[in-house]
Amino acid sequence: MSGRVWATPAGTGRTFSLFPKSSFLTEPSADLVAQYGYTWDSSNYGGDSIQVSFPPFQWPIQKVSWDAWVEFGLDTPKDCANGDKHGVCWVPTAQNSETVQRSHAGIGHYTNIAAARPNLDLLPEHKVTRLVIDKSQKVPAIEYRPVAGGDVKTIRPKREVILSAGAIHTPRFSSAAVLPLPRTSSPSESRLSRTSLVWARTSRTTVDPQSPSATMPPAQVRPTSPTTPPTLPSLWHSSVSVPPAALTLAMGNSAAYVSLPKITSQYKNIVANIRKQIRDRSALQYLPAGAAKEVQAGYLAQLEVIAQALENPEHPILEAPFATGPGTAFLLKPLSRGTVLLNPEDHDATPIVNYRTAANPIDLDIMVTYVDYFRRLYATDAWKALNPVEVAPGAGVTDNAAIAEYIKNSIIQSLMHPCCTAAMLPRAKGGVVDTKLSVYGVSNLRIADLSIIPTLPAGHTTTTAYAVGEKAADLLITRWKKDCKA
Repeated sequence: MSGRVWATPAGTGRTFSLFPKSSFLTEPSADLVAQYGYTWDSSNYGGDSIQVSFPPFQWPIQKVSWDAWVEFGLDTPKDCANGDKHGVCWVPTAQNSETVQRSHAGIGHYTNIAAARPNLDLLPEHKVTRLVIDKSQKVPAIEYRPVAGGDVKTIRPKREVILSAGAIHTPRFSSAAVLPLPRTSSPSESRLSRTSLVWARTSRTTVDPQSPSATMPPAQVRPTSPTTPPTLPSLWHSSVSVPPAALTLAMGNSAAYVSLPKITSQYKNIVANIRKQIRDRSALQYLPAGAAKEVQAGYLAQLEVIAQALENPEHPILEAPFATGPGTAFLLKPLSRGTVLLNPEDHDATPIVNYRTAANPIDLDIMVTYVDYFRRLYATDAWKALNPVEVAPGAGVTDNAAIAEYIKNSIIQSLMHPCCTAAMLPRAKGGVVDTKLSVYGVSNLRIADLSIIPTLPAGHTTTTAYAVGEKAADLLITRWKKDCKA
């Protein structure tokens, strides 16, 4: 779904075929399928580097939550990883099912293959400081030094440079280049979270988590006050007995993905307000100060694409992952844009990030509708059986302005999914790279990380990052295959 959204402002076609290449699914046993109802589509997992799996345990309350979403009218697709994510579905964990070890790029794309790849080198404990672009040279030079400090050295690549520093650090290299690179799409995006309600049960009874009647994790493992890291293990290991399999659960394996038309009957008004901002260009006042005219043009184009997504009954705007009851709701398509800037006192330092959360007030308008949506969700028969009570913002808080204030005071500004700081867009719309990932105006320099996507996907960014890597690999193989020995 997001591939189609990207295609419009970027002028490209869909690239969904790259996504299944990132992971290999270890299918759950028939017993686990019968017990928990796991479903999946194996055609969505055609890779071999990153392993994903379903855990051998779910808290019984997960089914209560699932049943509530179904009662609320959500579809239950077999898998939400097929490019059209909507409804409530199972989501595997990036985890080796045998070792219960997190599966990530360091293992799948380096440790497991390094011994068989003598030309695959990694220089740990060092950092790149600058790209040196000399018009007399075909390829940018790379300056680097030890992280702990030391002399700066220079590498002069023969063919090309692939910049893959991530959405936060990639702009630093273009800004700190010896010769100016194309101006990066400085507005950044990051998913917003926690706009739902806080609920509690009317009674708290410690239960045996292995009992079929258990609905919640034991109260002892849900501290009501902040717990410091040194004391948290003691809660698990000395205060409560839980099935060992529960420790494989990570953050949960089920999630609801909901479109704006399913959240609120006011969606047409919200979309109309976005289009009004486009027509009268009032949206530009919500961009960071000094945004280039090309960035402004790109932002207006993105807003129209987002407006189309928000009125689409099958395009998710809300994500609510859950292992117990839904505790957070993510805004998947924020209109606000942040900045990633060089530290003026030390260009080698970590960039200065300003999320500019809810700079565009329509983001708050959307998140206010989440509160009413979750109130109605908790009024379903599935949840009413547990007698939930709203704790925050409180059932008496119904005024939209008051709800907006609650959201401002409780929101998590980022779910650590930054992107879009060197977008694949036409140069006239603030783009930094073309459809071959090449940086405009610079020879033999490509960017291959999440900075190149124009807007956030309607899901998580891990698989998206791997898909960008697959795209870069295909482009490099096509270009250099004839010049490299087999």
